[in-house]
Amino acid sequence: MIIAMLMLSITTCQPNIAGQEKSLQQYISQPVAYARIGTALGVQESMALAARQTITTPALTSFIGQPLPSTTPPSIAAVCSGGGYRAAIASLGLMQGLAAIGLLDAVTYWAPLSGSTWATTAWMTHNMALNDLTAYLKTQLSVFPGTQPLDKMAIVDNLRTKLTSLRLLSFNDFQGALLANIFLQPQSPPSATPDHSQTLCLSNLAPIIASGNYPIPIFSAVIGETAPRYQWMELSPFEVGSPYLSSWIPTTALGKTFTKGISYDSYPEEKLGFVLGLCGSAYAASINDIINAELLPELEASYNENLSSSWLAYLSAELPTYPLRFFPPQIRNFSKGLASSPLPTDDNVTLLDAGMSCDLPFHPMLRRNIPIYIVCDASDYCTDIPTNMMKVVQSYATANNYPLPPLDYQALTTQQVTICTDPTNPQAPLIIYIPNFFSFSTFKTTYTATEFDTVFNGIAQAVVTNAAQIKAAIQAKINAPTSNTWRTV
Repeated sequence: MIIAMLMLSITTCQPNIAGQEKSLQQYISQPVAYARIGTALGVQESMALAARQTITTPALTSFIGQPLPSTTPPSIAAVCSGGGYRAAIASLGLMQGLAAIGLLDAVTYWAPLSGSTWATTAWMTHNMALNDLTAYLKTQLSVFPGTQPLDKMAIVDNLRTKLTSLRLLSFNDFQGALLANIFLQPQSPPSATPDHSQTLCLSNLAPIIASGNYPIPIFSAVIGETAPRYQWMELSPFEVGSPYLSSWIPTTALGKTFTKGISYDSYPEEKLGFVLGLCGSAYAASINDIINAELLPELEASYNENLSSSWLAYLSAELPTYPLRFFPPQIRNFSKGLASSPLPTDDNVTLLDAGMSCDLPFHPMLRRNIPIYIVCDASDYCTDIPTNMMKVVQSYATANNYPLPPLDYQALTTQQVTICTDPTNPQAPLIIYIPNFFSFSTFKTTYTATEFDTVFNGIAQAVVTNAAQIKAAIQAKINAPTSNTWRTV
């Protein structure tokens, strides 16, 4: 209903053709952005790491109760799974639990996926105390999406800008607007606090991340053109890019048209709501994705429909090789024309929910050589041994020569907290794994206060209850003889 209203608003607000012609003249004026070639970390991320270290060093020293043996402290990455609102709530529980035991300020990177991206963005945008943020999102998630006050004019203005800039509209523009309205809308009434939920951009987070006051967020998506062996795209407040494309652009240039690494496009960056939408774009799954990502049982349970997997497999075999998707989100291909790009002639790149590949975003973190991971797994099958997402992580790590500790899947799927370590291999990271044991559907669109507290407290209390075990594991990792340089790309 609300999406239909938004679409109707567009048809009643025709773009100004004269304005469009003027904008197109600006579009071909002077270079405004350049692509960076390679796979190394960008300068801004490196500077943010140094700033964050001024926070993490005293926090980690306090947590383990002893001076750090090195002047360069080990990076800790929180890895939060996808899973819709369930994952968003679970990641809030992880924040609260880590804060309660004094470990949150020791986290260097925060790597969310899909639903946990939404909560992470709210955390870093609202600048609220965690208790206040939790209460706010508990209220926001208790009502059906779109029933909150909605700034329709700002949304229509965003869509009009996309039309005049010759960008591609998709279902994601509407989904992203709704997600921004839920997670980014100010807590106070609009009369007291202006509503910037529809105008914020991912790059607006850059100053607060550069200050070191929050972990560095690395959002994830996968490139649709690389199915079924999906390659990953990384989105941070500083840069957007992919090791696969071997190119990176300033986040302020997200959505701009590039040719041979140069953009003359003066149109604005895609909005933060658009990013939230594409990070959670499970709606754009192809039939192959539904089968390969084992989404079928979840879809059947959510919609009370009995879908035959053999029928879907038959359709998948009969359909064209290129996967059919429902209006997936796309951006201009910023690697177009680059000799290093595997997609040098493609005008656009399709970006999808990274859960199509793996519901735990280890891929961008492993290349950063992180020695300590804290994993919040609220994916659909985290308590099921055959389909636990750490198996996908393990397979990827093995194929790409990243060391991992031995993984006890019986423990991973049954214990509140599982410590995975390999004392015989100092290069293998420490993994602290925390699963969600409360199975609400990924497609559930409202949570009662009781349901919210069930998921939230399950993760938060698991951290607090096992604080001594977590502390001992981190102490042992830090004190172990190692040649690990901690941060190398």
